Amino acid sequence: MLHFIKCVEGANSFGLNAHKWFFTNRDCCCLWTKDPTALIKALSTNPEYLKKAATNSKRVVDYKDWQIALSRRFRAMKLWLVIRSYGISKLRSFLRSHVEMAKHFEKLVTMDKRFEVVAPRNFATVCFRVLPSVYNNGNGYQYRNGYQNDNGYQNGHGNGNGNGNGYQNGNHEKQLLLTNDNETVNDLNEKLFESINASGCLYMTHGVVRGTYTMRFAVGASLTEERHVDMAWKVIQQ
Repeated sequence: MLHFIKCVEGANSFGLNAHKWFFTNRDCCCLWTKDPTALIKALSTNPEYLKKAATNSKRVVDYKDWQIALSRRFRAMKLWLVIRSYGISKLRSFLRSHVEMAKHFEKLVTMDKRFEVVAPRNFATVCFRVLPSVYNNGNGYQYRNGYQNDNGYQNGHGNGNGNGNGYQNGNHEKQLLLTNDNETVNDLNEKLFESINASGCLYMTHGVVRGTYTMRFAVGASLTEERHVDMAWKVIQQ
């Protein structure tokens, strides 16, 4: 996965949230900086009551100069305990297994013609939704050439005579109906998303990709196995 951080050597800093995919309790964010001088110049404070021998001797890193607040919780201890408990090789194995389980879920989505993957999956999160055809078929609607052809709409010819009672322009009709359809399908996906979370069997998050409401299935818990992914997919299908 190194290609995702290609040219990182040219970055001045690099940050990651260990509490998201590194089994560390909130909050714990890691920051690597090539040169902390810029941070210190911008954020350091040096009143008389904060001066001490250790700081003046430069033998310690005084992190009050790396942030706005003067004090901070000892978040590093949480991350240290995780690394000591699992070990680096085990952590790597966990992350790789999560990616593989996400691939498995992605395959399940693509095998069901009622759903589609909305955005490319890179790591362990799959963005998917119910297809418009599910709503259309369920309500007796039929689409041809990408737009509705009942309720008076006839493949772009309209149901009027051009005097305001209908649409003569097929492209305009198509655009109008697709806009309404997208809102309807978004509403369908949102309701499905809320019902799944309300079931208590699994919990997902959602997002909007280019105006399309999507459900986000993420694998990230240390105890998650492939059978849990299969169970989750069955709940979604039902």
